[in-house]
Amino acid sequence: VNGYQFEKDIAFFIKSELGINSEELLFYCQNNPALLLSETSKYLINSNYYSSDHSLIDDKNHILEIRKEIFESKRSNLNIKNLYQNIKKEVKYKKLSFLTY
Repeated sequence: VNGYQFEKDIAFFIKSELGINSEELLFYCQNNPALLLSETSKYLINSNYYSSDHSLIDDKNHILEIRKEIFESKRSNLNIKNLYQNIKKEVKYKKLSFLTY
């Protein structure tokens, strides 16, 4: 089990090393650690009008929605073509889901 708590290190780096006290930036960087350098640079250049990229925050769980569709299609009316398309869609999201975490 990996017990490294990178959120604390990111908070320490942003607040202590860079001297930035923006909660919006801290939240965004903790949720997207790969963008830490670019977001802090953007904030240091233009701190008065800083705006994080909100398009990356996605609340919809695509795999869960697809699995619900598969379950409903199996339960109510068995449309093989629709079921096959939903399974293909689920596989596509499963292949790429490790990149988001």
